[in-house]
Amino acid sequence: MNKKIILLVILLGFEIDSLFAQCKEECEKIVAATVDAINNKSPEQLEKYLAPDFTCAGQKGEIAIIVLNQLIPQLNDNVTKYEKISETEDGDLTIVYEFVYFGQLGKQPATFVFNKENQLKQLELIEIQVQTAGNENITEKPEQEIINVPIKLEKNLITVQAKVNGVNRTFIVDNGAPCLVLNSKYTAAAANAETGQAQGVNSSVSYTKMTPVEEFDFYGIKIKDKEIVSMDISNVEEECGIEIYGLIGYDVYNNYDLLFDYANNTLTLINPDISENYVQENFKNSKTHEISIEIKAHIAILKGTVGKQELNLGLDCGASGNLLNIELFDTLKTQLTDVGVDDLSGAGESKKDVTIGKINELIIGDTKFQKPLTVFNDMSHLNTGYNLQLDGLIGYEILSKQKTLLSYQNKKLIFIE
Repeated sequence: MNKKIILLVILLGFEIDSLFAQCKEECEKIVAATVDAINNKSPEQLEKYLAPDFTCAGQKGEIAIIVLNQLIPQLNDNVTKYEKISETEDGDLTIVYEFVYFGQLGKQPATFVFNKENQLKQLELIEIQVQTAGNENITEKPEQEIINVPIKLEKNLITVQAKVNGVNRTFIVDNGAPCLVLNSKYTAAAANAETGQAQGVNSSVSYTKMTPVEEFDFYGIKIKDKEIVSMDISNVEEECGIEIYGLIGYDVYNNYDLLFDYANNTLTLINPDISENYVQENFKNSKTHEISIEIKAHIAILKGTVGKQELNLGLDCGASGNLLNIELFDTLKTQLTDVGVDDLSGAGESKKDVTIGKINELIIGDTKFQKPLTVFNDMSHLNTGYNLQLDGLIGYEILSKQKTLLSYQNKKLIFIE
């Protein structure tokens, strides 16, 4: 072999080894960041490192992020030291550590899997497996193609009745949530009452994270004998002022079109195959405006415009007002009136002060919305966690102005005036 070629191969091999060394160095920094997140009970600082197909406790993507965000605070322990046990490379880089916790958890293996972009592809901190109420777990569907659901508004959020183990409970319909979620305030208390035990470290992870449910029944959409994710949504409950047993998210109803009718206090679930005929027959004297959408993760995304600024907007019926990224405030401030400060809260989040204002005009398709109240807040948490590039969210402020049909299957939004 020519010596120059040999030298080139040797140098190339050196460069490859250097790349892997750099990869390992970056990955080990993420391990250190994980330890810091556990000790500070702040899982959100890890989201910038997560791969789009991130897996945790048997779940992938957005549900895995929910699992991670609930798991880390509930460990309720500090890592005093950690030591690498093994390291393997097979396309991905897998590193196993022994984490030594200060309290009851003691010594636990922690497995980290990194992809070629140095993103965290999988993280397993303790041995748990999570099942959630995805469509594959819907055990029974009603025969009717149109389901009329009575709704009530609490602080501009849609509340409905659903049965949990035969008992009527109040839920918020939130298509911004990826799946069915139960309020750990009630599920943890019920679990502790059944066992007669105080809630400790391990029971906290078990009960506030997963709750066994014999049957969940939302107007004939049933989930039977499954464990459902539980999380703290007490801030949302306090805001509403009534008992909220959980959130009914995207995975429960994404095989239906959703017709929001705030004026008549009705949410209608429609078989997508007949929704076009349904609109023609029921709203033949109404003006309709159709907007194309795309679905990423569980979020319906559409285009909007404020002034000359085009926006990528997610649709979230669990948002009581519009939300725009704080990075857009300086760009759009000439389009705002009544600028001030208010507090914002969400599921699992404490209240914080945010900037608010009314947009002079928001245009979606050929529909113009005057003076919608809008919150400006950091959206990096949502965009990073779900691998999105959203400029904002639209909720009650837009959906309540007319009847609105959301079709996941046909990928369109229809405003009905």
